[in-house]
Amino acid sequence: MLGSAKNRTKIGVAGLLGLALAAAPLAVLPAAANVAGTGVVINEAYLNGGSSGATYTHKFVELYNPTDVAIDLSAMSLQYRS
Repeated sequence: MLGSAKNRTKIGVAGLLGLALAAAPLAVLPAAANVAGTGVVINEAYLNGGSSGATYTHKFVELYNPTDVAIDLSAMSLQYRS
């Protein structure tokens, strides 16, 4: 009788895990876009520069200012971690 209780527990845990895995894609939401465009946007990033066989020899990040006014970047920093 003890063996059947363990089996039911294993089946229950496996069922819950399967349900959680099946429902996980439903919980993924796309990132919200800033429609107003009130800040600096990373428009493009190339991080393979300098790697063997890379198209370009240097890494780069292209910033885009969607506003009509200059944005001060002096308080911002770009950090790369590998």
